[in-house]
Amino acid sequence: MSEKETEFFNDDDTNDDIEDFELRLVLLIENTSCDEHIVPEHGLSIYIEFNGQKGLYDTGQTTQILENAEEMFVDIDDLDWIALSHGHYDHTGGLKCILSKNPGNIPVFAGSGVFEPKFALRENNEYENIGLPYTREDISGLAASITEINEKTEIAPDVFLIGPAPLLETFEAPSQYMFTKDQSGNYINDLMPDERTLVIRTSQGIVIITGCAHRGSVNITKDAMRQFPDDEVLMVLGGFHLGKTNDSAVKERIGAFAELNIGGIGLCHCTGAKACRLFKDELGDRCFIAPAGSEIII
Repeated sequence: MSEKETEFFNDDDTNDDIEDFELRLVLLIENTSCDEHIVPEHGLSIYIEFNGQKGLYDTGQTTQILENAEEMFVDIDDLDWIALSHGHYDHTGGLKCILSKNPGNIPVFAGSGVFEPKFALRENNEYENIGLPYTREDISGLAASITEINEKTEIAPDVFLIGPAPLLETFEAPSQYMFTKDQSGNYINDLMPDERTLVIRTSQGIVIITGCAHRGSVNITKDAMRQFPDDEVLMVLGGFHLGKTNDSAVKERIGAFAELNIGGIGLCHCTGAKACRLFKDELGDRCFIAPAGSEIII
């Protein structure tokens, strides 16, 4: 990814002079912030302008997304679509407040099963509800439509949702602390079958965006490369869920990425500070950190 093709903005930069772009990504919600006026929040939401449309991938966990969007002069009142990466509260909590800004006009896309119950087993051996804070009925009257998808789906021109990624890499085993419930109400390991990755096909290659990469960042990237075999990978961006992963397992992922032909890797949300440092140490300028308040222009 050359300097001419992509520019990354943080609190020391400005995009005032950038008028012509193919793809614009704005980090509205992320665990950290690069601007004192942008409030960080545990969660993720990325605003997308592409092919004349405006979309949102994830919505953070509260109404903070509305204030951050206003601070960044991002209009989310008339979005063309919203896509959800998976059914956890920190990616879906802002959905209702956004839909309420323009009720009945914004379609929502997500993986099949996004409304299923989700729990995390905490250190006190109690199960905490971490699922989507709304039922389908709660938002069905606010959204233009709610589409749960099971296969590669083009939700807008050259914008796709894919997944769930096959669980192939031995070093990317699903978390043993994520649970759902079976039909009898018993807690069972949640393999995150509702997880969906956003893939944007630009003229320079595909951009792969993950929410948390619960099914594995390498698994997800390789799955996207298999499904778009004729496209270069311009960038992989998102949360890699490595905050509690030991260094050796993180380095296995880094080694796998080093062998892939990828232009750049943007890290945020649940990747974890230590994992981010390891990625930067090993991959150098191929990696960058993407806090709330930052923009990526292609």
